[in-house]
Amino acid sequence: MVAFTPSLSALLAALPFLLGLARAEVAATDDLSTNSTLTWEQQYGVVDAPEFAIFPSDGSSRKKYVRAPPGAFQGPQSGIGSWFRANSKSDSTTGKSWCGYKYSDSTPGFAPDISQMTEWTNAVYPNAKWSKYASMYCGREAQVTDPQTGKTSLLFITDAFDHQWVRSPGSIDIHLNAWRKLKNSQTNDKNTVIKPVNWHLTGRISAQYAFKGKGG
Repeated sequence: MVAFTPSLSALLAALPFLLGLARAEVAATDDLSTNSTLTWEQQYGVVDAPEFAIFPSDGSSRKKYVRAPPGAFQGPQSGIGSWFRANSKSDSTTGKSWCGYKYSDSTPGFAPDISQMTEWTNAVYPNAKWSKYASMYCGREAQVTDPQTGKTSLLFITDAFDHQWVRSPGSIDIHLNAWRKLKNSQTNDKNTVIKPVNWHLTGRISAQYAFKGKGG
């Protein structure tokens, strides 16, 4: 059984954000911040994510706490990094995300496999399970790297990748401008991808890109 409980540490973790102190990891990576007067944390409301309490399947009272959803994408991930336009008929996008807000090509985000995020239910609105799974994953921060260019960016989960296009479990679809920054090039060819793309969840979340957040 899995229980989701916000912890005191998640609230205390916002203190560095309020003081305007950037984490060392952020300083060491490329980010897509558009306001140089604000830190990454300030601009996107990034704080440590609430903890999930994990209870052992043997029914004992022992439990541990983790800052990543207890389902998909545990630990380092690797796959194919494709790209998409936020409002394009050919990309099956309308400018509005699975996460419940509007977004653009400049959104610092990406989309992992919808099937893995929704325990293979592929839940979308108005499915009753949509809000459950979108709340678990939307806004999660990840460190994403193209090992061929050496470029690394912090991005957020801002959408869900249609499973029929997912070529391997760790494959992700990346917003166009973020993809270009990682790839250090521009293309209109859908066959041009980042392979491999390496990424992992950082244990933090953005208020702006959380489920039904401000988006943009």
